[in-house]
This record gives sequence, structure tokens and C-alpha cells, in this order.
Amino acid sequence: MATTATQAQTKLEERLHDISDVPDDTFLSWCDYLNKEAYRRLTQADPERFMSGTNYTVTTSPSTQALPADFRDIQAIGSGFLQLDSTGNYVDLTLPRTGYGSRSNGFWISGTNVVFTGLQGSYTIRLRYIPTVATMDGFNDTFSIPDEYMSYILEALVKLYFMWDEEPGSESLADQRFANYLDELFST
Repeated sequence: MATTATQAQTKLEERLHDISDVPDDTFLSWCDYLNKEAYRRLTQADPERFMSGTNYTVTTSPSTQALPADFRDIQAIGSGFLQLDSTGNYVDLTLPRTGYGSRSNGFWISGTNVVFTGLQGSYTIRLRYIPTVATMDGFNDTFSIPDEYMSYILEALVKLYFMWDEEPGSESLADQRFANYLDELFST
């Protein structure tokens, strides 16, 4: 079960006792901010946890096809455009990135499309990619952070609350606790 913004709000209220001065929109923006920051760092530390994929059939060269709507990037190890054989297994071939107008074997990205070039015949290409993270704008939206790290979520929200409430002394202490949980989250 993934942690929702409502659950995080309840935990924050248990910790601080009164957060009635925080507008819902502000609270949700905090949740969205810390979720996106953690997602960005988690996809670098453990990309396989978030990896997504889609297949393309390429029969002509060049072949322009749409990228998935949730495509973010192919920077992580193990991502990219990989050729599949007729049984659906990966062939030891990752298509290289080429440049605009290239005729070499590979691909280039043009806006929301991918252009495959240099492929003669019919191929199935598997795109393994990191998807974008959804915006948290509702109280039933969930964090991409594993449940066992609820303490990270709580400490991040406490820190954001004290920054927002302009309490430097409390913010400093909250920052120290948050940094410890942040280290734990990314080291494990």
C-alpha cells in the first residue's frame, strides 16, 4: 500500500498537533515537491524499480513513431532502445543515438517522437525508459517513496512547515532530522 497525501497530513498533524493554518493547496504543493525530488533521486539510485517499457515495430527506414505520453528519459543504466528477436528475447544490440538526419543504424528523438534510421527489414524494438512522475494534486494521490520510508516523508513535511511558518530554530532542528532520513532513504 502506498502512502497517500491524506496519510501524510494525518502524520504531520500528529507530530505538530495543529496544522490548520496550512491551506490544502500549500500542503499538496509540499507533497508534490518532495515526491518529485525523491523520485528524481530514486530513479538514479535504483532505476529498475521505476523502469517502464513499450515496443515499436519498425519496417521502414526512417520510421517516425510517438514516444509514450509518460516518457521522461533514457539516462539510466539498462534503458534505451533494444532490439528483440522473434521470440521476444533481447538481442545483444542497443540502438545508438544518432543525430538529426542521420542514416546510420540508430535513433534520434525529435520532440515527442523517436525516429529510427538505418534498419533494413522488420524489427521489434523495445524502449525501456524512466517515466515521468504524476503530479500530486489530490489527497488520494500516492507518493513514489516506499511505505517503509514514511519517516522521510514526515521529516520533509516538518521541515517544509517550519520553513513556511518562518521558525528558524525549529527549521534547523528539522533540517538535521530530515538529512539523516534522506541519507537512509538513498543509501538503502
